[in-house]
Order: sequence, then structure tokens, then C-alpha cells
Amino acid sequence: MAVLDRFFKRSRARDGAQASVPELAATADVAADWRAGLPPEAAALVRPCYLPETAAGPFGNRSGFGGVPYLPRGVEHPVCQGCWLPMTLFVQLRLDELPNHTEEGPSGLLQLFYCTNEEPDLCERSLNSWAPLSAGGALRIVSAQGGSVSDVPPRYPTQTITGWHEELDLPNWEELRSMGIVLEEQLALRLMNQDLPRVGDKLAGWPAWVRGVDYPSCPVCGATMRLVFQLESADHVPFKFGNSGTGHITQCETHRNLVAFGWVCD
Repeated sequence: MAVLDRFFKRSRARDGAQASVPELAATADVAADWRAGLPPEAAALVRPCYLPETAAGPFGNRSGFGGVPYLPRGVEHPVCQGCWLPMTLFVQLRLDELPNHTEEGPSGLLQLFYCTNEEPDLCERSLNSWAPLSAGGALRIVSAQGGSVSDVPPRYPTQTITGWHEELDLPNWEELRSMGIVLEEQLALRLMNQDLPRVGDKLAGWPAWVRGVDYPSCPVCGATMRLVFQLESADHVPFKFGNSGTGHITQCETHRNLVAFGWVCD
């Protein structure tokens, strides 16, 4: 039981008012068993995440992995500040077509580029590419109209996102503990067996942290940024962050055009 000693403490209770248990999402294709017995404050944190469904082929100004980005008029394909070579597109998301899009949210294309130079000392390490807002990657929101795709040859296969599969998600034990929520032993084991939070590439939900809770702060207001998209090593993009780490795109809930990308590995 030594592993579980990190996961819970048997006799700790959370102070404050109890949150109400939310209704179950009718469209979520997921067994409800793991939610049985959740304390109300943990049940209130259950939120949907969306797993991408893909097919080979170009995506133009829509959503996809790899391939070539859409460039509206006057916008250039980004280059790395270390080697001055064109960066590789990892993912492009058409924001107004996402299942969790709201009218208040930004529109256009969210594009994540990363330097995949095979000399890591030149770029990835020297530019601290793992850190949010570093020069080793480029994350931006651009218009989805009035342009054409880049003429830079793609490095990775082109995969169009054709749909999204909805699941339910929950923070990991460490994030729950940081909120003052401690689970009973059997419930903790059941959640561990359900692989919560969800691993792999996903939209929204909760981050599958590799080494501790590590949300970046908004550079304008200092608020904790929230997960937009999780990018797992060698899932839809055949690239490994360090020794198979996980990357997260985050966004400020107030300054919604401010986005960041960072990754962590063991």
C-alpha cells in the first residue's frame, strides 16, 4: 500500500460548503461506475473531455494534426529562433467548430508549431522549449479566412480531425489533494484503474500531469491558465517530448487570446 500513501489520507476532511453533484452528461459514452461514491466536492469537478477521431488527408483551414498550416493573408510560417528553420506544425484547431466552443470564446485557428531540429542542444535545450511561452515553439490564434495553406513541406503525416468522442474526466490525486479533497482507499484504487485523468491527445478535461500540478500563469493578469488541449508523445503526432513526456496548451479565462504551451517528462 506504499503507492497509495501518496494518493490519499484516510482521515482528512475538507472544510467549507459541499458542492452539489452535477447531472450526468447524456451524450458521454462512458460507464458511470467510477463516479459512484465520489464525495460531492469531487463530483462537482467532473467535466467532459473530447478525444479526436481522425482520418488521413489534408485539412486546409479546419482541424488536424501534422501536415501544413493554413496561413491567412499577411501571416508567415514561423521559423525557429535557434536554427532559423521552419517550425513543424503539430496541431491546428478550428476554434468555432470545437464541441466546447462558446460565443464568448475566440474564433479562428489555434496553431501549435514546434522546432523538431534533430540537434536538441541547438534548439530544444538552448531555448528551453519545454517552458510555456518559450521561443522553442510557436502558439498562436490566426484567422481562418482569406489565405491559403503553407508551401513548407510537411514533416509529419497529415491527419484531419473528423469528429470528437466525448468522455468524462477528473483531476488526478495530486490536484484533488491540492484542493483539499482526499479519497477513501477503495475509491482511489477504482479511479486509478480508470486512468483518470484521461491520457493521450484530448480537448479540454483535466491535465494528466507527469510531475506535479504545474499550470502556467497568465502574463497579463497572473491568473492560473486552464487546459485547452493535451498533446501526448507519439499519439497523433510521431514526436516525443523528452523521454515520452506530455504537453499542454493552456489559456487565460479572462484574456482568451493568450495561450501557452509547455511540456514535462519524467
